[in-house]
Amino acid sequence: MNETVASPPIVPSSGTASGRGGGRGRGQSGSRGRGNRHGSRATTTPRVRSTFKGNTEEMNGHVFQCFNECEDKKQFSKTVETLGEYIPKKLKYPGDMVSLTKDFVRPEIPKPMELEVSETNRLVIAIWEKNVSAYCTRTDYLNSNLKTAYEVIWGQCSKAMKAKFTSLDDFETKSHESDCVWILKEIKGITYRFEGQRYIYLLLICLHCS
Repeated sequence: MNETVASPPIVPSSGTASGRGGGRGRGQSGSRGRGNRHGSRATTTPRVRSTFKGNTEEMNGHVFQCFNECEDKKQFSKTVETLGEYIPKKLKYPGDMVSLTKDFVRPEIPKPMELEVSETNRLVIAIWEKNVSAYCTRTDYLNSNLKTAYEVIWGQCSKAMKAKFTSLDDFETKSHESDCVWILKEIKGITYRFEGQRYIYLLLICLHCS
């Protein structure tokens, strides 16, 4: 009877085993390294762009905001310029309002000259009466226009800007008077005052980092 001799088991060589093991080790360590490097990257939150457009559509989205709401340093001048374009389109006697947006001065209607008591010329008297009537009409429209302009300006102020105003002592009085010159000057002061503080803050950061 023939005896069947069992073949000895095949043992993998140490080079093959170490090669596979080394391959897996390199793959894992490389993967971990890349993962850690990716995970350690700093993430930045994108700045949320303001969608505030104000209450008056004809202002074309030009508004008054605080420095931390808008990066456009010319926002104030652009909005005032747009207000100056809005006035002649929507208000009567717009020429009487020019000084408001150009020089931040309250418009005034020049009074007609006093008529001499001894004046008897009927043409002179008729012209004087017409001038007085025009003065009264323009004055009425000016007061109405200033109230409208104030409402437009206020409606174009952001909530943060309005909060600055409501904290002022004379806000109620000036608002009741529809003082357009006051509100424009205050907006300008708030805008550029905070821009100055922001510049100083950034400068201090730069000095600290250096």
